[in-house]
Amino acid sequence: MPLSFLKPSPSPIAVDFGTASLKLLQVEPGPSKEAPPTLVAAAALDTPDELIDKDNERLAWQVDSLPALMKQAGFKGRRAVCSVSASHAFVQHVQVQKIEGMPVLPLLAEQLRGFTGRDPTQLILRHIEVGEVVRSGNKLTEILTIAIPREVVFAYMKALKGCKLDPVGVHCEHMALLRTFDSITRRETDVNLTSLYVDLGYGYTKVVMAHGREAVLAKTITLGGKHLDLAIAQATGLGRADARLRRCMKAEARAEARRPIGAPAPAGGALPPNASFGGAGLAAAARDAEKAAIAAEERRVGATPAGHCELPSEAFPEPAAAPTAAAAREAMDTLTEEVAMTLRYYQALFPQRKVDRAIFVGGESRQIDVCRHIAKSLRLPAQVADPVSRLGRSQNASFQNLDLAQSQPGWAVPLGLCLSPTEL
Repeated sequence: MPLSFLKPSPSPIAVDFGTASLKLLQVEPGPSKEAPPTLVAAAALDTPDELIDKDNERLAWQVDSLPALMKQAGFKGRRAVCSVSASHAFVQHVQVQKIEGMPVLPLLAEQLRGFTGRDPTQLILRHIEVGEVVRSGNKLTEILTIAIPREVVFAYMKALKGCKLDPVGVHCEHMALLRTFDSITRRETDVNLTSLYVDLGYGYTKVVMAHGREAVLAKTITLGGKHLDLAIAQATGLGRADARLRRCMKAEARAEARRPIGAPAPAGGALPPNASFGGAGLAAAARDAEKAAIAAEERRVGATPAGHCELPSEAFPEPAAAPTAAAAREAMDTLTEEVAMTLRYYQALFPQRKVDRAIFVGGESRQIDVCRHIAKSLRLPAQVADPVSRLGRSQNASFQNLDLAQSQPGWAVPLGLCLSPTEL
């Protein structure tokens, strides 16, 4: 039988050991390069609140929960690929002075020894030469460096093997995130497109800047939804879980107020229709209402959608004894400044280029006020992506704790893992 008639093999099972949840995803390639993949199976399991801050105990719990979750969702095969937590990956821009006839890797390794205080041979290293910079009159090569301790990679591989899986790839979250968007940056002219990707997670925020498909800058920010909740908890005397509940309820209320009277609720809960990146390229299956919104306006986060009414802030007064908004605003300002610093660093590297767009993903991007706050400060057109919405649906697809009727921006890294090259 000709190979063209064979059914494509499913991707490895993507395992995302996230702070707020464990996510598993598997897809099949589309019938052509232009066609989106088909969703085979997906499953998620929320992290117990008492394990949020305990990295080792959380990973052990997730590993223990993995076999049952896989069995419930009906994944195919044993090949698996996983992401390494941002807390375990050293992501840094390094400048080295090239020496004629000498490879750049040994020069970079010595720089890393000073940054990390570790023997470079104990690190698994990936690097991308970004370009040339001038520092104190010297020409240096700017290198985006990703280093992961070998023992960390081996620990993740051991965890997968303990679940009777065959590990075929271990990736940094930043690069997995970038692979998610290859389908909308596949044109030759997209090399001229500069995108700012912001992955708002519960424990960390990951930032990647890319020219088309190629990463030119990456950064980990040690701020996320957890820190917003802690700020609210400290200001109100609530526990973190209650602070998170209050924050989410307020986001829901604001989204509800922006919807016209009689209009159906948006699929993404706290996401208003104008914030979902369905439509051009990424979401071929976007709802008719979303398509109409795209045609009616430039979908900027923070812009008032057609037919929506922006209520004044007094519509949601804060109780005098619970200054939730002020506490969250201070944390958001800090996060925004960190993203802005990344943007300024990029502009110093590439002063002749402009940033075309910002794309938000991650579970915390469902809190649309956070995305709007950052986008307004950066003065960039911005969108919240729903990567799962573009996937086809297999008749036998199986889902566990995943509501496909809602927008799912938190699944960018698992999808990117499915689309990343295998390494082993």
